[in-house]
Amino acid sequence: MTIRGITFRGIDDVDGLSEDAKAILQEVTSMFYLRNDQRILKMTYVHYQDIPIDNQVARMAQQIDQAQTLITWLYTNPIGPFGSRRFSYEHSTFYVFERWEQIPRGELYGDDHEYGLVTEPASDGSEQLADIPGYMVSQNFESQHFLIGINGRIYPPHPGFWIDKSQDLVSDIATTGNSSRDWAWKAFLSDSNDYLEEFESRILRALKWYGRSTALSVMEEEQLVDLSIALESLMGLPQREKVTERFKETVMVLLGAIPNLDTWAQQFYDARSAVVHEGRAMQLLFIPDKTNKKSNAARSGESQALLPLSSYGRQVFSLCASTMLTGWRTTRDERLHHFLVSTHTRLTRICTALNDPKKNADGRLTEAASEIEALDLQYWLVEDLADVKTLLAISRLLLENFLQGSLTVTNNLQQIAQPVVQPSPTDGVEDQVRTLREVSNYLAIVEDSQAKQGVWETKHLPVLKKFVVFANYSFAFFRPQSDSSVIT
Repeated sequence: MTIRGITFRGIDDVDGLSEDAKAILQEVTSMFYLRNDQRILKMTYVHYQDIPIDNQVARMAQQIDQAQTLITWLYTNPIGPFGSRRFSYEHSTFYVFERWEQIPRGELYGDDHEYGLVTEPASDGSEQLADIPGYMVSQNFESQHFLIGINGRIYPPHPGFWIDKSQDLVSDIATTGNSSRDWAWKAFLSDSNDYLEEFESRILRALKWYGRSTALSVMEEEQLVDLSIALESLMGLPQREKVTERFKETVMVLLGAIPNLDTWAQQFYDARSAVVHEGRAMQLLFIPDKTNKKSNAARSGESQALLPLSSYGRQVFSLCASTMLTGWRTTRDERLHHFLVSTHTRLTRICTALNDPKKNADGRLTEAASEIEALDLQYWLVEDLADVKTLLAISRLLLENFLQGSLTVTNNLQQIAQPVVQPSPTDGVEDQVRTLREVSNYLAIVEDSQAKQGVWETKHLPVLKKFVVFANYSFAFFRPQSDSSVIT
């Protein structure tokens, strides 16, 4: 089961693991306890070797962080009319283990007498060893690292944590999106793009703050603040004057003119501001008739408080996030964002990305990939802007970076691409175009072969092929322009 490009497996799934990896998995999972001597048996894990070889460590950590954020959302998304949730933030806690063969005894046990502690003897006497094998562990990519010996125990982050047999990540992900209104979430879970668009970054940041608001340890005031940050992050509200009014207007636009929705928004933001600026809020419950001067209840002073403001806040956040994500996915599917940018501008961006001196070849290709994916031949032809020399210049840059990438490129491709990368002084434009067509034909053969095997030599191959194919098609349609229009 894959989320954001990361493969998650149940601890009983050990297919393909080496014997050493199986032993480490057994060693690590045996450390988790609910309380006292109750060991937790049901967990999900990610094995580093399940991650594609061309992924850098930073990208892998980013993808796992995104996956954890979405898993937290899956389990804390409000259910029913009261904004209740199945689980808490703690139920999607991630631990990252790095094996250490030797941990100094003092790092694990310290000076017991000095700190008023006593170390009970371990069954294997490991607490007496000078160096103990174990792990460096981090939690949720947010906390500091800690060391633990191979016989250590890890307890839940909160004493109120509970185990529910209905929590099964594989089946829960499989059923996500079965509802017709949740299709956008299912697509978002499966995305694994290297480059996050501004909205993707914003919604992931908002979901992370929403998740924090569901932690078992947070008080009602903290929930309000975390939820307000989540909503502001989601909506991208600028921090200027009249934030409350803009917040209310945005909620009403997204969800419609629902009775009392504006009243809740006003009370929610008033309470949030009181907590942030004064340290407490006098009103934490929603009073629907408090600001409705025309209602009999308001005139008689009989307005009745309902649920906490945060309960409605979770529902409002969920609905706003779903509405915005669905709208964003729909416009993406219709490619509207592609057609609002001229081809000349897009080609300029590709050149800028491929010439970026601050990145290596793989980084430059990754940055250019999103712009290349956005190219559309039919729209391209309408503009009549690019010329042959521009396309050859970009193809040259693209192939240069591709050949300099971290993965080994076949000798055949190097030989075929070399005349494009370093054309002979006697080669004219027609000669370079002919060579680029040979590259295109070769890439088509390689891509077809690797697709059948289900193995990619490099993730950049489809992107490279797309631009080369587009360039070759374009040579048959575009009229050459003056050299002054060439992008290099």
